[in-house]
Amino acid sequence: MRILWIGNYTSQSSYANQARLVVPRLIDYGHQVAVVEIGAEINTPRQVGGVLILPTFYDRVGNDCIAIHAKRFNAHAVITCFDTWAADENVYKHLNWIAWTPVDHIPLPPLVSQRIQHAKIIAPMSRFGVEVVKEALPDASIHYIPCSYDPSVWHPIDYTVRLAPNQAFPQLPDNAFLVTFVGVNDSIPSRKSIPEILAAWKLFSSRHDDVYLYLHTHPLGNLSISPTGGVDVLRIIQTLRINPSTIIMPDPYDYSTGIPQSRLRQIAHSTDVLISPSKGEGFGLVPLEFQACGVPTIVNNFSAQPELCFDGWLVDGEMTWTWQNATWQTPGIASILDALENVYAERNTERAIQRRLNVARRALSYTIDNVFSRYWIPAISKIAELALTIPSNHRLDSHHQQPSSIDLFHSANNANHPFSADYPSPHQSSKGHHETYIT
Repeated sequence: MRILWIGNYTSQSSYANQARLVVPRLIDYGHQVAVVEIGAEINTPRQVGGVLILPTFYDRVGNDCIAIHAKRFNAHAVITCFDTWAADENVYKHLNWIAWTPVDHIPLPPLVSQRIQHAKIIAPMSRFGVEVVKEALPDASIHYIPCSYDPSVWHPIDYTVRLAPNQAFPQLPDNAFLVTFVGVNDSIPSRKSIPEILAAWKLFSSRHDDVYLYLHTHPLGNLSISPTGGVDVLRIIQTLRINPSTIIMPDPYDYSTGIPQSRLRQIAHSTDVLISPSKGEGFGLVPLEFQACGVPTIVNNFSAQPELCFDGWLVDGEMTWTWQNATWQTPGIASILDALENVYAERNTERAIQRRLNVARRALSYTIDNVFSRYWIPAISKIAELALTIPSNHRLDSHHQQPSSIDLFHSANNANHPFSADYPSPHQSSKGHHETYIT
């Protein structure tokens, strides 16, 4: 089967991380897969790790080029991996569209519902998302497909202990209490709850002189991801009068150009708790990856987060109405503080050891091989059934096409294709995975 994957692939985003795990396995499973990479600056086809990467045109998520890419590639199915409110239903409703999608609101936002109802298969990334979609679209074909992680990258050194924090950050004392936040700073208000975390940290760090917070984010927001950027982290720290010596941040250049996952794993191994109470989360990949390393989490008791909190702390909050005409939950500062105090009081106890063991074991259900065999293979079988009904007008009969500049997007199986030597058909390969990371 020929599959067109729409989403990030070479960037540092979580969606790109997932694509680099799933797409090579689809190819290894016998399918031909090409990726239309959204948000990329390179505007020519290229090969990355044996995968054919096609560019978008002018629309940021490719609404103006997906139909022609699907036709030129002779795609039997199109899989999207991005927020579906950005998809143009007038394009996708004519395709065998499988929407692998995050759902992070209650109820399903009207714009999302309007778009996603045209998908042949809706594949929420969380069980929470499955229930929200079922309520809004009871007649839809819904298949749960969770995100996954690579256990060769994310794994504990020891199930019962963490490394001394000064192995990750030499400036810290070896008995420091290290809290880690990993999240993209791309929205105002902050979906990742950066101001709420810092407000709780102000109170917490004022009570304890051995605590440190690592903020793996950009201090001024990721302008390449969002045109408005995010919150001014340094301004918040200054306004709240947080002791700057308790805050650690990566070099902005290193962060922007890509910090290896191996470095983040080292930080995870030295972390007492991950703090990640997002206002809304379609899955929550970072909490999963840190728990795979044996690190418990503090997350918001909302959206997909509770189902991925294996033995950690859920914080309460209040409903927040968003621009999508649905609700998130803003985590309570007092609730975040209580969770931090509970983690601090529990450290170096038998319960803390058992908690680290519990989260690492439960994370194993989400390894890429487990998820691919249990969820992706059955879904692909369903997609193959749909492919039998693909409209004939969405196939390319190359013998009736006049050569033009658009021909570089032609299926590489066409021997007459002028670019076939430069842009060969995707071949079996699961190598060449990238290791930089933002979420």
